[in-house]
Amino acid sequence: MKSIPVYEAKNKFSALLAAVEKGEAFLVTRHGAPVARIVPAGEGAALGDEELARRRRAMQRLLAFREEHPVADWGADELRAAIEEGRD
Repeated sequence: MKSIPVYEAKNKFSALLAAVEKGEAFLVTRHGAPVARIVPAGEGAALGDEELARRRRAMQRLLAFREEHPVADWGADELRAAIEEGRD
């Protein structure tokens, strides 16, 4: 993904959109920090394929963790003990 400063994206917006229509993606930056992505429309395009895959993996890990650690089955004392243990 190519980076482009905000001022350049603003000044060349039509050309930027033409490149995006051809499949290119851009990371818009302000003072070197990312602020937005401009990507082709399509499935998962709003996040980008890499970000979408990263989020799916994170969700899978979270669901697996929740299955192994059913917090809803804990009583108040067990929950307090876990909170205290996490503070150590």
